[in-house]
Amino acid sequence: MIDWFKIELMNRPADELRAKFDFIKPVNMKTGEILGTYEIAYLRIHDVPDCSISVKIFRSGRVWVQGSIHKFWHGQNHSIFTIEEMRNAFEYLFEKLGANPNEAKILQIEYGLNICPPFDPDLFINRLICFKYKPFEGMGNYEKIGKVCYQKEYDLKIYNKGKQYNLKSNVLRIEKKIKDSQHLKKLKIGTIGDITTTNAAEMIKDLNSVFDEVLFDDKSIDETKLTTRQKLALSKYRNKDFWNELSRSNKLNTKKKFTNLITKYGVENFQNTVKILSENSLKNIVQRVDVLDDNKNNEELTFWNFKYGSETSIFTTNKV
Repeated sequence: MIDWFKIELMNRPADELRAKFDFIKPVNMKTGEILGTYEIAYLRIHDVPDCSISVKIFRSGRVWVQGSIHKFWHGQNHSIFTIEEMRNAFEYLFEKLGANPNEAKILQIEYGLNICPPFDPDLFINRLICFKYKPFEGMGNYEKIGKVCYQKEYDLKIYNKGKQYNLKSNVLRIEKKIKDSQHLKKLKIGTIGDITTTNAAEMIKDLNSVFDEVLFDDKSIDETKLTTRQKLALSKYRNKDFWNELSRSNKLNTKKKFTNLITKYGVENFQNTVKILSENSLKNIVQRVDVLDDNKNNEELTFWNFKYGSETSIFTTNKV
């Protein structure tokens, strides 16, 4: 579900935040000169590195809050993170901030799925070619664990979460990092307060839909059974740069030929297996049947329990 986020708190006086938290500023140890463009404080539940939420106050008075809500709540982000848990985590965070979720403008956000396939996630990752005909690339400092495809509105990341955390189990991560608010507007989300069970489920459906536009190889194909023409074609299809050379009108027909070749001669079926597991994970995360029913009415589901500014908040949590 939702993981890393960056939001701007609107109408939240910086002085009130300073009174609540211990902010620090970088200082030159020799001159005492205050450096940097902001002061920062950290909120944490778990005493684990990289599991805190940072609060930044800029000289202009703007306030940014960012971090992984999944790590903040669980102390790691390789487990299942249900919508109910996400809601409790954000309610806890906003009660500590004394801020209104409806006035927390989303600047960037990541949402994803942790899937446990019956095979090494590297086998899946090593077969990725393109997404929307754009080649996958190595994930920067995490190049050895996964791949990313950079799009205008978002980045699609697919990586081995089990390898990242040295887990004994197979954990494949499918994740979108939203960089443009236009993509969130399609999901009717602009602030944290806009997130409901319904559109949170839509985020997961949005992730599931990426498999329809991923070009995926099958390395089980026995090329001795192919004609010379088929071998040449397969070699081209497996080349990520080949797809950029095609015209828009030829891409779809060529993709169909590649898919037919895999269907006829391939037996791995990794892509379909992951897609089915991804669809099934929606039920585990949502924990409700009604949001999956396309025939349900349009009545908005109640989501947030936290009442901003109320002395009798009905927010409850087991966290301390």
